[in-house]
Amino acid sequence: SELADIIWCGEQRESVLVVTEGGVVYRSSNGGLEWIKLKNIFQKAGNLVSDDEEVGSVTALIQSPVDHQVVFFLGSEGIHWFTEDCGRNIKALDVGKNIHLFQFHPIKKDWLLASAFTVCDEKSDKPCKTSHELYLSQDMGTTWTLIADYVIQFAWAAQDASFLQNIPVERIIITQDLRTKYSQKLGPWAEEVHMVYSDDFFKTKKVVLSRGQKFLITKDFFFVVRVEDEAKQDVSLYVSDPKGKKYKFDKFSSISLPSKDKFYERSYVILDTSEGQVFLHINHENVRSKYGNIYISDSSGLRYSLSLRNNVRTEDDLSDFESVMGLEGIFLANIYDSKMVKSSVGGVEVPNEKSSKRSGKSRDKGSRPTENRMNELDEFKQTRISFDKGGMWSPLTPPKKDALGEVIECEDKVCSLHLHSMSNGRYGPFYSTDNSLGLIMGTGNVGPYLSNKEDEINTYLSRDGGLTWYEIIKGSHIYEIGDHGSLIIVANDQKAVKNIFYTWNEGLSWHTLDVSETPIEITNIITEPSNTAQKFILYGRTAANTQDSKGVVKARKGVLIGIDFSSMHERTCVYPDKPNDDISDYETWSPHGHIVDDCLMGHKITYVRRKRQAECFNPQEFDKIYDYKNCQCTEEDWECDLGYERTKDDGPCVLSAGKEISYEPPEECDGYYTISSGYRKVAGNTCEGKILSKKSAIILFGLTIAGIAVWLISNKTGDIKSFLNSKKNSFSKPINMKEFKKLGQDENAEGNEDHEDLAEKIKFQDDLDNPSPIQPGGSGKRMTGRGG
Repeated sequence: SELADIIWCGEQRESVLVVTEGGVVYRSSNGGLEWIKLKNIFQKAGNLVSDDEEVGSVTALIQSPVDHQVVFFLGSEGIHWFTEDCGRNIKALDVGKNIHLFQFHPIKKDWLLASAFTVCDEKSDKPCKTSHELYLSQDMGTTWTLIADYVIQFAWAAQDASFLQNIPVERIIITQDLRTKYSQKLGPWAEEVHMVYSDDFFKTKKVVLSRGQKFLITKDFFFVVRVEDEAKQDVSLYVSDPKGKKYKFDKFSSISLPSKDKFYERSYVILDTSEGQVFLHINHENVRSKYGNIYISDSSGLRYSLSLRNNVRTEDDLSDFESVMGLEGIFLANIYDSKMVKSSVGGVEVPNEKSSKRSGKSRDKGSRPTENRMNELDEFKQTRISFDKGGMWSPLTPPKKDALGEVIECEDKVCSLHLHSMSNGRYGPFYSTDNSLGLIMGTGNVGPYLSNKEDEINTYLSRDGGLTWYEIIKGSHIYEIGDHGSLIIVANDQKAVKNIFYTWNEGLSWHTLDVSETPIEITNIITEPSNTAQKFILYGRTAANTQDSKGVVKARKGVLIGIDFSSMHERTCVYPDKPNDDISDYETWSPHGHIVDDCLMGHKITYVRRKRQAECFNPQEFDKIYDYKNCQCTEEDWECDLGYERTKDDGPCVLSAGKEISYEPPEECDGYYTISSGYRKVAGNTCEGKILSKKSAIILFGLTIAGIAVWLISNKTGDIKSFLNSKKNSFSKPINMKEFKKLGQDENAEGNEDHEDLAEKIKFQDDLDNPSPIQPGGSGKRMTGRGG
């Protein structure tokens, strides 16, 4: 059967474990070149702990975050297995229950959490209530203790050691259904589900947030979805500090969105939190909607401004949105043409229209999009890129020539490059890796819209973080990047093939490699997680209607092929310490956006990387950063503040429809307060120098003169000090100059923290067949995805 899951095991990631859709485990100790079938080993281990001959099959592989040699194998019949040496030795556990969900403790190697559904004795006359139960083991699964029932979701509170400064290692968070009179029903949003935590394995517990039903914990943010109205199925998103440093662990605040009126929030997708702020996709329509809006937060995760409208999504909450790995502030997304969206929904746009209040009433049938009109939107997808963390979005610059060197004919006004993403399972999505600096790959076409026609799809590459693009090979291909970006492999993913293609110069020239004597359908090409090796694994299945020597059609089978390019003895790259020199295989490069050369996120970072034409093996683990310095602030260093939006991709920030500026002082005012003029500095941006006057906050000073409150308005932050100096003798109360020093600084400065790969840190549980509004963002690196 076909491949279902794969993990790289051990410190050097040389061992590989895979499980097929049929539940059979295979192991390789040399990076996928040779495989051993472990079915009999699992059977024998299971028979040692069970009298039943049928021990079941493996349904999932789960690797320990503490020790990468430890892997837990979930079983289908109450028997589960684990290994502490990457599969060399297998031990079985007779838990007696089918584990539904499972979690290793992020710090304690032997601590486990697992959930299972109540097993009722069919022969008993006693009434039996079923619920989702939570069990704890502190000895690697040898013994288990029931600690909670009627559980919706659960997680260890500490995601890594950095959490332990303020919260105990024992803390467990769950959402729990209080409707215990009957069997538990896992269905719609319910007001009687609450989020609680315990520091003593639920001997005692404390409510964290009433009506909190789903949650997500990341390095910097703790998100909870709270049910507002069970009858209307309305929910809201709340945020707290997961480590309890900024404020108490159980202090949650509702997010602020840029709308004067409340509007429908059908689901939330946390797209990215890796750079000190949150990208949030909200579906404002029904569950079958094809699009939503992307919002970006300030560093607190509480205040959100509109970043991008009409972001493409699927019914299972996959969003066409990706960060460019290894580089700050660069993101790719697909949208629907706004004109076509407005037409498809009868002129209704959310969230700005007052008609989108939470009234609980259905919309007029005349304004509801028809199935056919919504399906037509798929013909009007477009790709956008941002170089300032969602502040401004622009089309992709199309390549000037195709892969054959022919000039691409396209009208400048409507001509741009468009790439497929996760919403289309047929073609490979845009894809990048941390260790192939600046490289992005994707499949798509040049024109006004993204095409779904196979004969119009080609494969593209950018080597400067998405600023410029090249068509590198005709047709749709699946791809993978290895050896720090020096080696790229592609395979046709639209038909069965016997060979693949590879390049040592980023697509300037290609070589062919035969991988099968008979045609196979290649589903994906993958390499170990760091993308630095020269070993790759291809997987897929045999072609349909394949016949044997007697003309009998063979049953389709899964295919797993390992390839080692290190045996080709490509020369080693030389002189990384002399970049740009004629004798060196390396060059310097500084990522940047459209406005200012060489600057990105307010600074210029000069990296060392391999030259494109240098066809050599790149084993270097040297420090890639060659130089660093801050830049002068420009348009790209600012994004729209709460209540403001760009009506055009690169236009100014203007008030959202229905919004008005209020100059009224807040209830609590300590000397001054600010009224935004529409802009805020991007969190983590380090640019220096004066800013444009239109980006200055409007500062209102509450000063007491002769006992009378006077409000003074200024929209030039540079005038604060001179104004105070000229007036300080008139004030009856002394002014503390230190208070005003921070007014010229970025309110989001605290967001400039170390980077973190969301795919590594954000973990989600199965949704228990419950419609969850909080889901992980898409990731181009997917086990069973079409890309990379």
